[in-house]
This record gives sequence, structure tokens and C-alpha cells, in this order.
Amino acid sequence: MPESEENFSPEQSWSRPLRLFALAWLLGVLFFGILALCPVRFPFLEYPLIGALSLDYVLHSLGFAWLAVGFPLLFNSRLMLCASPLLVAMLTVNLEFWQMHIPNRRFSEKDIVAGVIGVLLGTLVGLAVRRILHHR
Repeated sequence: MPESEENFSPEQSWSRPLRLFALAWLLGVLFFGILALCPVRFPFLEYPLIGALSLDYVLHSLGFAWLAVGFPLLFNSRLMLCASPLLVAMLTVNLEFWQMHIPNRRFSEKDIVAGVIGVLLGTLVGLAVRRILHHR
């Protein structure tokens, strides 16, 4: 095997896309954080999509999935891989408690459940993509 192939690592070939992803991830985290603590209420989010499932819960799950998907892709530490889903799940609970003190916002157990589902899905997707990238 040529020497150049022996020293090849997936991180080298994905460094630019990974940096772009990191930037998009950080912007998404910032956007989601501002929206979560914003005192403005969006009534259209309350309309049901299917049964009791509203757009609010779907967006909640997607937002926390976006937060969770970044950790397996951006951090290599095993400790971070294990701790990040728990930290992001704790964040969803924390945000709900903070919303009790923000005008026009309310605490919702269903938002916590939607957030935790998003964390689990995002972590699984992040781990799957990480595995694919490391096996290239």
C-alpha cells in the first residue's frame, strides 16, 4: 500500500465539509436558543397536524435533534459521546422551566417529551453518520 494511503484519515477528506457543518450547527443552536427564550408566542404552532400532534411538537423534536446530531460529528471524546445526549436532554427540561418566567410562554411536559425524542433521534442519526464517515 502506498504511504499516502496509509496516512489517510476520514477527518482529512471531510475537514472542509465538517467545518461548514460546524458553522451551520452553531448557527442552528443560536437560532433555536433565541426562539426557545423569545417572549413571542406563535399561535400557528398550536394547530394539530395528526391527532394531538401539533407543529410545535414536531419543531421541538427537530430542534433538539439538530442540537444532538452535532455532538457525535463534532467531538471525538467518548465522554462527550456518552454525556452529550444527557446534557441536551437536560437542556430541554431547563428551557421549559425558564419558559415559566417568560411572558407569553408556558411550561409543557409534552415539549419535554418531544425534546427528548428529538435528542434520541438526533444522537442516533449523528452516530450513524459518524460511523459512515469513519468507514470511508
